[in-house]
Amino acid sequence: MSIATRKQQARDRARETRASLTANPNDFVRHWPGMESSAVIAGYWPIKDEADVRPLLEKLAQTHTIVLPVTPRDRLKLSFRRWTPGCAMKTGPFGTSHPVGELGDGRGPAVPDVVMVPMLAFTKQGDRLGYGGGYYDATLAALLSENPALRTVGVAYAGQGVKLLPTEATDVPLDHILTEKGLITTHV
Repeated sequence: MSIATRKQQARDRARETRASLTANPNDFVRHWPGMESSAVIAGYWPIKDEADVRPLLEKLAQTHTIVLPVTPRDRLKLSFRRWTPGCAMKTGPFGTSHPVGELGDGRGPAVPDVVMVPMLAFTKQGDRLGYGGGYYDATLAALLSENPALRTVGVAYAGQGVKLLPTEATDVPLDHILTEKGLITTHV
């Protein structure tokens, strides 16, 4: 069976599992790892039944610059726009939402120090199963080539954890997994 087929089967199972899970969004706030206030943090605006990080973004915006991804219509990497609580949002491809305005963080191109990554499933080793578009893997690979100190934090419900996922060379492992039950440090 091909890796693509195995990943699609895993996605189908993971979507079913995630649809049955819920958590208090404030639990993600409690378990967020501390970091310097100068860090630019790339969050995400949840779609469908993704883990809701909006309360976490609001809390982090008090001390950090927050940017959200803009999903391109083609297969290019994500770009980022500055987000502040209450700012106008625009609907993008695949039901995503991003801030209205210029690309960047208000001072130039937004280059995050930390990237929150949504997912369908994860392993404790930092493997992540996304939707299959490759946007986050391409973006993380590009950001890591510019900044090897980039930190990646996958966000998911604890019930999305699995023992093993099909992976390939282009899949970028995550440094941490944030769940409503706590923070998992992976390969670092």
